[in-house]
Amino acid sequence: MSYESGIGHGGRLQPIVACAFLVAELLATGGCGGGGSNGGMNPPNLSSLTITPGNPSIGSGQNQQFTAEGAFSDGSKQNLTNSVSWTSSNTAVATINGSGMATAVAQGDSKIGAASGSISTSTLLTVGPPTVVSIAVSPPNALVAIGAPVQFTATGTFGDGSTHDLTDSANWSSSNTSVATVNATGRVSGVAAGMLMISAASGSTTGSAAVTVAVSTGLPTGIGWHALPSNTLLQASGACPPNNFGGDPFLFARFCGNVIRSWSGAIADTTANRLLIWGGGHSNYYGNEIYSLNLNDNPVTLTRLKDPTVPTNYADASNCIDGIPLGSPDFAPNSRQAMAAWRSFPARIRCTSRGARWPA
Repeated sequence: MSYESGIGHGGRLQPIVACAFLVAELLATGGCGGGGSNGGMNPPNLSSLTITPGNPSIGSGQNQQFTAEGAFSDGSKQNLTNSVSWTSSNTAVATINGSGMATAVAQGDSKIGAASGSISTSTLLTVGPPTVVSIAVSPPNALVAIGAPVQFTATGTFGDGSTHDLTDSANWSSSNTSVATVNATGRVSGVAAGMLMISAASGSTTGSAAVTVAVSTGLPTGIGWHALPSNTLLQASGACPPNNFGGDPFLFARFCGNVIRSWSGAIADTTANRLLIWGGGHSNYYGNEIYSLNLNDNPVTLTRLKDPTVPTNYADASNCIDGIPLGSPDFAPNSRQAMAAWRSFPARIRCTSRGARWPA
Protein backbone atom coordinates (compact mmCIF):
# COMPACT_ATOMS: atom_id res chain seq x y z
CA MET A 1 0.00 0.00 0.00
CA SER A 2 1.32 3.46 -0.90
CA TYR A 3 0.96 6.74 0.92
CA GLU A 4 -0.72 8.08 -2.11
CA SER A 5 -3.51 5.58 -1.89
CA GLY A 6 -3.90 6.40 1.76
CA ILE A 7 -4.03 10.11 1.08
CA GLY A 8 -6.31 9.62 -1.84
CA HIS A 9 -8.87 8.03 0.47
CA GLY A 10 -8.78 10.72 3.07
CA GLY A 11 -8.39 9.23 6.61
CA ARG A 12 -6.72 5.89 5.77
CA LEU A 13 -3.20 7.08 6.59
CA GLN A 14 -4.10 7.60 10.25
CA PRO A 15 -4.88 3.91 11.05
CA ILE A 16 -1.64 2.77 9.40
CA VAL A 17 0.44 5.20 11.49
CA ALA A 18 -1.39 4.15 14.69
CA CYS A 19 -0.64 0.49 14.03
CA ALA A 20 3.04 1.28 13.53
CA PHE A 21 3.20 3.05 16.89
CA LEU A 22 1.50 0.07 18.60
CA VAL A 23 4.04 -2.40 17.17
CA ALA A 24 6.91 -0.23 18.39
CA GLU A 25 5.47 -0.02 21.89
CA LEU A 26 5.06 -3.80 22.14
CA LEU A 27 8.69 -4.31 21.09
CA ALA A 28 9.86 -1.83 23.71
CA THR A 29 8.03 -3.59 26.51
CA GLY A 30 9.33 -7.01 25.59
CA GLY A 31 6.32 -8.41 23.74
CA CYS A 32 2.70 -8.88 24.47
CA GLY A 33 3.47 -10.57 27.83
CA GLY A 34 5.07 -7.47 29.39
CA GLY A 35 6.53 -7.53 32.93
CA GLY A 36 10.27 -7.11 32.41
CA SER A 37 13.13 -8.70 30.56
CA ASN A 38 12.44 -12.36 31.73
CA GLY A 39 8.70 -12.12 31.28
CA GLY A 40 8.23 -13.10 35.03
CA MET A 41 9.04 -16.78 34.35
CA ASN A 42 12.41 -17.22 36.24
CA PRO A 43 12.44 -17.57 40.10
CA PRO A 44 14.79 -15.46 42.25
CA ASN A 45 18.25 -16.90 42.97
CA LEU A 46 19.56 -17.93 46.43
CA SER A 47 22.11 -15.33 47.46
CA SER A 48 23.21 -16.40 50.96
CA LEU A 49 22.52 -18.67 53.97
CA THR A 50 22.45 -17.83 57.67
CA ILE A 51 22.65 -20.40 60.53
CA THR A 52 21.11 -19.69 63.91
CA PRO A 53 22.03 -19.75 66.70
CA GLY A 54 25.50 -18.51 65.95
CA ASN A 55 28.47 -20.04 67.76
CA PRO A 56 26.50 -21.73 70.58
CA SER A 57 27.96 -23.64 73.55
CA ILE A 58 26.30 -26.74 75.04
CA GLY A 59 27.25 -29.52 77.45
CA SER A 60 28.30 -33.00 76.41
CA GLY A 61 25.28 -35.22 75.80
CA GLN A 62 22.95 -32.30 75.03
CA ASN A 63 21.20 -31.47 71.75
CA GLN A 64 21.19 -28.20 69.80
CA GLN A 65 18.65 -27.37 67.09
CA PHE A 66 20.05 -25.27 64.24
CA THR A 67 18.01 -23.45 61.61
CA ALA A 68 19.07 -22.26 58.14
CA GLU A 69 17.54 -19.16 56.51
CA GLY A 70 18.08 -18.32 52.85
CA ALA A 71 18.21 -14.80 51.37
CA PHE A 72 17.19 -14.48 47.70
CA SER A 73 18.01 -12.08 44.86
CA ASP A 74 14.60 -10.42 45.05
CA GLY A 75 15.12 -9.56 48.73
CA SER A 76 12.90 -12.33 50.11
CA LYS A 77 13.90 -14.77 52.86
CA GLN A 78 12.89 -18.38 53.47
CA ASN A 79 13.42 -21.09 56.12
CA LEU A 80 15.54 -23.78 54.45
CA THR A 81 16.32 -25.89 57.58
CA ASN A 82 14.87 -29.09 56.13
CA SER A 83 16.18 -28.64 52.58
CA VAL A 84 19.86 -27.73 53.07
CA SER A 85 22.64 -30.28 53.55
CA TRP A 86 23.96 -30.26 57.15
CA THR A 87 27.52 -31.28 58.07
CA SER A 88 29.74 -31.47 61.14
CA SER A 89 33.48 -31.01 60.73
CA ASN A 90 34.26 -33.17 63.77
CA THR A 91 31.79 -35.98 64.39
CA ALA A 92 33.84 -37.12 67.40
CA VAL A 93 32.67 -33.90 69.08
CA ALA A 94 29.19 -33.49 67.59
CA THR A 95 26.94 -35.09 65.00
CA ILE A 96 24.04 -33.47 63.13
CA ASN A 97 21.06 -34.94 61.33
CA GLY A 98 19.22 -33.82 58.19
CA SER A 99 16.89 -31.56 60.15
CA GLY A 100 19.66 -29.52 61.78
CA MET A 101 19.60 -31.25 65.18
CA ALA A 102 23.13 -31.55 66.57
CA THR A 103 24.09 -33.96 69.36
CA ALA A 104 27.14 -33.24 71.51
CA VAL A 105 29.31 -36.34 71.88
CA ALA A 106 32.44 -35.10 73.66
CA GLN A 107 34.11 -31.87 74.72
CA GLY A 108 35.67 -29.85 71.90
CA ASP A 109 34.74 -27.72 68.88
CA SER A 110 33.05 -28.63 65.61
CA LYS A 111 32.13 -26.47 62.63
CA ILE A 112 28.47 -26.93 61.70
CA GLY A 113 27.81 -26.29 58.01
CA ALA A 114 24.72 -25.80 55.85
CA ALA A 115 24.82 -25.85 52.03
CA SER A 116 22.39 -25.51 49.14
CA GLY A 117 23.99 -25.84 45.73
CA SER A 118 27.00 -23.57 45.59
CA ILE A 119 25.85 -21.46 48.53
CA SER A 120 27.09 -22.50 52.01
CA THR A 121 27.82 -21.14 55.46
CA SER A 122 28.93 -22.44 58.87
CA THR A 123 29.03 -21.69 62.59
CA LEU A 124 31.13 -23.00 65.47
CA LEU A 125 29.61 -25.36 68.04
CA THR A 126 31.53 -25.56 71.33
CA VAL A 127 30.89 -28.62 73.53
CA GLY A 128 31.75 -28.29 77.21
CA PRO A 129 31.41 -30.60 80.24
CA PRO A 130 28.05 -32.33 80.82
CA THR A 131 25.43 -30.09 82.40
CA VAL A 132 22.54 -30.90 84.73
CA VAL A 133 19.34 -31.73 82.86
CA SER A 134 17.19 -32.84 85.83
CA ILE A 135 17.31 -32.99 89.64
CA ALA A 136 15.57 -35.54 91.85
CA VAL A 137 14.88 -34.42 95.43
CA SER A 138 14.33 -37.13 98.00
CA PRO A 139 12.65 -38.32 100.08
CA PRO A 140 9.52 -37.62 98.02
CA ASN A 141 6.27 -36.78 99.82
CA ALA A 142 8.09 -36.69 103.14
CA LEU A 143 6.47 -36.23 106.55
CA VAL A 144 8.47 -33.86 108.76
CA ALA A 145 7.59 -33.69 112.44
CA ILE A 146 8.22 -30.41 114.23
CA GLY A 147 11.35 -30.87 116.30
CA ALA A 148 12.63 -33.74 114.13
CA PRO A 149 14.50 -32.25 111.11
CA VAL A 150 14.82 -34.40 107.99
CA GLN A 151 17.84 -34.50 105.69
CA PHE A 152 16.93 -34.21 102.00
CA THR A 153 19.22 -35.10 99.11
CA ALA A 154 19.50 -33.81 95.55
CA THR A 155 20.66 -36.10 92.76
CA GLY A 156 21.45 -34.54 89.40
CA THR A 157 21.16 -36.33 86.08
CA PHE A 158 23.56 -34.91 83.49
CA GLY A 159 23.37 -34.68 79.73
CA ASP A 160 25.66 -37.65 79.27
CA GLY A 161 23.38 -39.84 81.40
CA SER A 162 25.56 -39.82 84.51
CA THR A 163 24.21 -38.98 87.98
CA HIS A 164 25.91 -37.07 90.77
CA ASP A 165 25.07 -36.05 94.33
CA LEU A 166 24.30 -32.31 94.35
CA THR A 167 23.11 -32.11 97.96
CA ASP A 168 25.95 -29.88 99.15
CA SER A 169 26.24 -27.74 96.01
CA ALA A 170 22.57 -27.16 95.10
CA ASN A 171 20.69 -24.00 96.04
CA TRP A 172 17.95 -25.11 98.44
CA SER A 173 14.71 -23.22 98.98
CA SER A 174 11.36 -23.57 100.75
CA SER A 175 8.10 -22.49 99.14
CA ASN A 176 6.75 -21.48 102.56
CA THR A 177 9.26 -20.67 105.28
CA SER A 178 6.46 -20.17 107.80
CA VAL A 179 5.78 -23.92 107.52
CA ALA A 180 9.33 -25.26 107.10
CA THR A 181 12.83 -23.98 106.48
CA VAL A 182 15.73 -25.64 104.70
CA ASN A 183 19.42 -24.95 105.22
CA ALA A 184 22.23 -24.83 102.67
CA THR A 185 22.77 -28.59 102.77
CA GLY A 186 19.14 -29.71 102.45
CA ARG A 187 18.19 -30.19 106.12
CA VAL A 188 14.47 -29.39 106.51
CA SER A 189 13.04 -28.21 109.83
CA GLY A 190 9.31 -27.96 110.50
CA VAL A 191 7.95 -24.68 111.84
CA ALA A 192 4.16 -25.13 111.74
CA ALA A 193 1.72 -27.75 110.50
CA GLY A 194 1.06 -27.48 106.77
CA MET A 195 2.28 -28.43 103.30
CA LEU A 196 4.99 -26.96 101.10
CA MET A 197 7.54 -27.71 98.39
CA ILE A 198 11.28 -28.07 99.00
CA SER A 199 13.40 -27.30 95.92
CA ALA A 200 17.02 -27.78 94.90
CA ALA A 201 18.46 -25.85 91.95
CA SER A 202 21.65 -26.06 89.95
CA GLY A 203 21.96 -23.38 87.29
CA SER A 204 18.65 -23.20 85.45
CA THR A 205 17.59 -26.72 86.47
CA THR A 206 15.36 -27.27 89.50
CA GLY A 207 13.90 -30.30 91.25
CA SER A 208 11.25 -30.31 93.98
CA ALA A 209 9.57 -32.58 96.52
CA ALA A 210 6.34 -32.19 98.45
CA VAL A 211 6.60 -32.02 102.24
CA THR A 212 3.97 -32.29 104.94
CA VAL A 213 4.80 -30.82 108.34
CA ALA A 214 3.00 -32.25 111.36
CA VAL A 215 3.09 -31.72 115.09
CA SER A 216 4.95 -34.68 116.61
CA THR A 217 3.28 -36.83 119.26
CA GLY A 218 6.60 -38.44 120.09
CA LEU A 219 5.38 -41.80 118.75
CA PRO A 220 4.94 -43.31 115.30
CA THR A 221 1.49 -42.66 113.86
CA GLY A 222 0.81 -46.39 113.72
CA ILE A 223 1.83 -47.14 117.30
CA GLY A 224 0.44 -50.41 118.60
CA TRP A 225 0.70 -54.08 117.79
CA HIS A 226 1.03 -54.99 114.12
CA ALA A 227 0.61 -58.56 112.98
CA LEU A 228 2.35 -59.80 109.88
CA PRO A 229 0.39 -62.22 107.67
CA SER A 230 0.47 -65.74 109.11
CA ASN A 231 2.38 -67.04 106.10
CA THR A 232 5.14 -64.43 106.42
CA LEU A 233 8.52 -65.57 107.69
CA LEU A 234 11.40 -63.26 108.46
CA GLN A 235 13.64 -65.70 106.64
CA ALA A 236 11.58 -65.15 103.45
CA SER A 237 11.45 -61.35 103.74
CA GLY A 238 14.88 -60.81 102.23
CA ALA A 239 15.92 -58.95 105.38
CA CYS A 240 18.10 -61.65 106.91
CA PRO A 241 21.84 -61.69 106.37
CA PRO A 242 22.96 -64.67 104.29
CA ASN A 243 24.51 -67.67 106.00
CA ASN A 244 28.25 -67.30 106.55
CA PHE A 245 28.03 -63.54 106.04
CA GLY A 246 31.48 -61.98 105.70
CA GLY A 247 33.07 -65.42 105.99
CA ASP A 248 31.75 -65.96 109.51
CA PRO A 249 30.76 -69.60 110.17
CA PHE A 250 27.44 -68.65 111.79
CA LEU A 251 24.22 -69.47 109.89
CA PHE A 252 22.63 -66.00 110.04
CA ALA A 253 19.74 -66.66 107.64
CA ARG A 254 18.76 -69.83 109.45
CA PHE A 255 18.44 -68.26 112.88
CA CYS A 256 17.67 -64.56 112.31
CA GLY A 257 13.96 -65.19 112.94
CA ASN A 258 14.97 -65.23 116.58
CA VAL A 259 15.47 -61.47 116.35
CA ILE A 260 11.69 -61.02 116.08
CA ARG A 261 10.90 -63.67 118.66
CA SER A 262 12.98 -61.87 121.25
CA TRP A 263 14.55 -58.52 120.36
CA SER A 264 16.72 -56.67 122.84
CA GLY A 265 15.66 -53.06 122.26
CA ALA A 266 14.01 -50.63 119.85
CA ILE A 267 13.68 -46.92 119.08
CA ALA A 268 10.58 -45.17 117.68
CA ASP A 269 11.53 -43.16 114.58
CA THR A 270 8.69 -40.63 114.36
CA THR A 271 10.02 -39.00 111.20
CA ALA A 272 9.88 -42.13 109.05
CA ASN A 273 7.09 -43.77 111.10
CA ARG A 274 9.04 -46.93 111.83
CA LEU A 275 10.41 -48.96 114.73
CA LEU A 276 14.17 -49.58 114.73
CA ILE A 277 14.94 -52.97 116.26
CA TRP A 278 18.32 -54.16 117.47
CA GLY A 279 19.07 -57.83 117.01
CA GLY A 280 19.00 -60.23 119.90
CA GLY A 281 17.03 -63.38 120.17
CA HIS A 282 17.40 -66.80 121.58
CA SER A 283 19.02 -70.02 120.39
CA ASN A 284 22.36 -68.27 120.66
CA TYR A 285 21.84 -65.75 117.83
CA TYR A 286 25.18 -64.10 117.11
CA GLY A 287 24.12 -61.27 114.79
CA ASN A 288 23.76 -57.67 115.96
CA GLU A 289 22.22 -56.14 112.85
CA ILE A 290 19.55 -53.41 112.97
CA TYR A 291 16.10 -53.86 111.41
CA SER A 292 13.30 -51.45 110.58
CA LEU A 293 9.64 -52.30 111.14
CA ASN A 294 8.02 -50.00 108.56
CA LEU A 295 4.60 -48.93 109.83
CA ASN A 296 3.73 -46.91 106.71
CA ASP A 297 3.75 -50.06 104.58
CA ASN A 298 0.60 -52.10 104.17
CA PRO A 299 1.14 -54.80 105.16
CA VAL A 300 3.90 -53.82 107.58
CA THR A 301 7.35 -54.78 106.27
CA LEU A 302 10.69 -55.49 107.87
CA THR A 303 13.98 -54.45 106.30
CA ARG A 304 17.61 -54.78 107.40
CA LEU A 305 19.34 -51.42 107.88
CA LYS A 306 22.73 -52.65 109.11
CA ASP A 307 24.73 -55.78 108.44
CA PRO A 308 25.95 -57.91 111.35
CA THR A 309 29.37 -57.20 112.77
CA VAL A 310 31.83 -59.90 111.82
CA PRO A 311 33.71 -61.85 112.86
CA THR A 312 31.41 -62.94 115.68
CA ASN A 313 32.64 -65.18 118.48
CA TYR A 314 30.53 -68.08 117.22
CA ALA A 315 33.65 -70.13 116.53
CA ASP A 316 34.61 -69.68 120.19
CA ALA A 317 31.13 -69.78 121.75
CA SER A 318 32.40 -70.71 125.22
CA ASN A 319 34.37 -67.46 125.41
CA CYS A 320 31.99 -64.80 126.77
CA ILE A 321 33.10 -61.41 125.42
CA ASP A 322 31.52 -57.98 125.72
CA GLY A 323 31.95 -56.84 122.13
CA ILE A 324 33.09 -57.76 118.64
CA PRO A 325 35.42 -57.84 116.86
CA LEU A 326 37.46 -59.11 119.79
CA GLY A 327 40.17 -56.66 120.82
CA SER A 328 38.84 -53.77 118.73
CA PRO A 329 38.81 -50.36 120.50
CA ASP A 330 35.51 -49.62 118.71
CA PHE A 331 33.75 -52.92 119.28
CA ALA A 332 30.05 -53.52 118.63
CA PRO A 333 27.58 -55.32 120.92
CA ASN A 334 27.87 -59.08 121.05
CA SER A 335 24.31 -60.35 120.64
CA ARG A 336 23.69 -63.67 122.40
CA GLN A 337 21.02 -65.36 124.44
CA ALA A 338 18.44 -62.78 125.60
CA MET A 339 16.64 -63.61 128.84
CA ALA A 340 14.17 -61.98 131.22
CA ALA A 341 16.53 -62.23 134.21
CA TRP A 342 19.85 -63.61 135.31
CA ARG A 343 19.92 -67.25 136.19
CA SER A 344 22.14 -70.31 135.93
CA PHE A 345 22.70 -71.94 132.58
CA PRO A 346 24.68 -74.85 131.30
CA ALA A 347 28.29 -74.07 130.54
CA ARG A 348 27.58 -73.84 126.83
CA ILE A 349 25.36 -70.75 127.35
CA ARG A 350 27.13 -68.10 129.35
CA CYS A 351 26.25 -64.72 127.83
CA THR A 352 22.89 -63.30 128.87
CA SER A 353 21.17 -59.96 128.96
CA ARG A 354 18.08 -58.43 130.52
CA GLY A 355 15.09 -57.06 128.68
CA ALA A 356 13.72 -59.84 126.50
CA ARG A 357 11.84 -62.89 127.58
CA TRP A 358 12.72 -66.46 126.81
CA PRO A 359 12.29 -69.00 129.62
CA ALA A 360 14.92 -71.65 130.01
